[in-house]
Amino acid sequence: MTKVIIDNSFASMPLRIFASNFSLPSCPPSFCSSDLTHPFTSPPLKGGEKECSHYPSPIGEGATHVANSNNIRRAAFTLAEVLITLGIIGVVAAMTIPNIVSKYQKKVLVSQFKKSYASVQNAINMTIAENGTSYECYNMGFGGYHVTDCAVFWNDLLKQMKVIKTCNYAADDKECGQVSYKTKEQVLAEGGSITNSSCSFLDYGARKVNILSDGSYIINYGGSDLRSHHNIYFAIDTNGAKGPNKWGYDLFYMVLNRESMSKDVVVMDEVCAIKEKGGYYVSEIMQE
Repeated sequence: MTKVIIDNSFASMPLRIFASNFSLPSCPPSFCSSDLTHPFTSPPLKGGEKECSHYPSPIGEGATHVANSNNIRRAAFTLAEVLITLGIIGVVAAMTIPNIVSKYQKKVLVSQFKKSYASVQNAINMTIAENGTSYECYNMGFGGYHVTDCAVFWNDLLKQMKVIKTCNYAADDKECGQVSYKTKEQVLAEGGSITNSSCSFLDYGARKVNILSDGSYIINYGGSDLRSHHNIYFAIDTNGAKGPNKWGYDLFYMVLNRESMSKDVVVMDEVCAIKEKGGYYVSEIMQE
């Protein structure tokens, strides 16, 4: 006969159950009665008996079992589960972080271009305002070159922009370094694009690199032919030698354009635009 002893002399103490040769098919009526509130009670069975499904199981033959929260097994992750989770996190990070960094870098370059563009356009407006009239140095329509005042215009404009140093393009200059960019052929061969195949960009004639106080470059025609249409074209490198020095990223080819005699001269790239793979045309940046 199995004996069950319930010690409830101290209401505030945990309930202790002592059992010897523990093997009960069901609870004693006095322990599982419906009027006894206890975590081991269960709903009555069909025959009126109660099943003690939560009753402590014996630890061993003749052992004494103490129901205590300290004996509850705590759940934990295995080393294999931790390593698998870390591996999944690493794969996801490797897939997403490069895209996030690339998008951030492009946003920085776009912001730099808009700053440089505004600076150049404001300098042009101020130069023309101080002159009292527009210089004859612009394009109007397709191939409508006006270049008679370009030498004077560039001299006045660069003064307005506070150039700190001037170097020769693609020349080995110890003070400025060798400043050169990819040619049209190189850009096209590597998946880039242009809007006008007849444009030579910086591949023709002598060029001057004008370094501004903020580190950006203005690269204009520096040849002796003052009436060359190349005088109305120039390039902007928004961060100078910092890089990436790529067309459509931090380097843009521009033209001085005028829609009509009643319009002001504006900077644009629609006549000769070039961008390397993944880059932007100026018109694309302005739409963002």
